[in-house]
Amino acid sequence: MVGNQLGDRLDVIGVMHLDTDGEVATKVDHRLQDIERTRPEQFLNIEIPIPTIENQIQGERVFAQMDAVKNLQTETAAELDAAAALDPGKSI
Repeated sequence: MVGNQLGDRLDVIGVMHLDTDGEVATKVDHRLQDIERTRPEQFLNIEIPIPTIENQIQGERVFAQMDAVKNLQTETAAELDAAAALDPGKSI
């Protein structure tokens, strides 16, 4: 469902079905609906848990390993492309 927010109200557009061509047929509901807004005093009291420092360090290690694997994959793809360019008839 998609909407256009106007202050504290929302104009609702709902996807009802697909037509025979597979296109989305929409129906616009011009009735404005009340929506709940976040109040700053409530928002400031939300507690957001964060991982322990040990878990953050472990996560950094995992991301570093992922970067290394991505770099290796890029290098390998470049090497394979170069090898294929030298001998286009040979399957690698």
